[in-house]
Amino acid sequence: MLRTQLMATGIVCAVLGGTDSEGFFNVEDYWPNGSLGNGRDSKSLVRLIIAGNSVRGSAVAHVLTLQLDSWFASWAQCLPIDVMPGAYDPVNFMLPQQPFHKCMFPQAAQLTSFQAVTYNCRLDDALIVGTAGQNVADLLRITSMESSLEALRCTLTWGHVAPTSPDTLACYPYIERDPFIMRECPHVCFAGNCESLETALHVTSERKRTCLVCVPSFGKTKRVSPW
Repeated sequence: MLRTQLMATGIVCAVLGGTDSEGFFNVEDYWPNGSLGNGRDSKSLVRLIIAGNSVRGSAVAHVLTLQLDSWFASWAQCLPIDVMPGAYDPVNFMLPQQPFHKCMFPQAAQLTSFQAVTYNCRLDDALIVGTAGQNVADLLRITSMESSLEALRCTLTWGHVAPTSPDTLACYPYIERDPFIMRECPHVCFAGNCESLETALHVTSERKRTCLVCVPSFGKTKRVSPW
């Protein structure tokens, strides 16, 4: 017997789960699949950024990699896709994490519109800097900050992507050059795998503007956050 909830959706979902001893189907995880829109909506889509934990959303959760590769390949035919590693994904643990090896997603890797990245890029003249959220989570863990947005704003004002590394956030030792220093004010600064969607426009004393975005974990919210 299935425990159901009333819902209406135009999205086809792939569901991972199983039945328990009482016959109820328990959903462990699910992924959206299908159309990315049409008409005016599709024209506004510039790039899809998957901000970490796509293969593993926790220490125990998992996704079928072959199916994930198929979805990425399908989506990459519609628009450019950047896939970042997260804290639980099968890459190196210490920051900066290396991109996924292309053998993880053999179908998608054949498309030039699919990129495995650790995020710092330019779209036209806009500089975009982001993480999978480890820097924000660590700041919340060891300080009295109450929101992910507050922690993300601090990384921007301090000019350092990972201010708690290497003390409480593991990173590679660098001697001559710190790769986490922001040498240029980004137009967009984001962190993935946060508790909820939070956005703000930060204006510096030099009148430079940065859009701050805390992207919630899809595994927790089951929602995609467009921004």
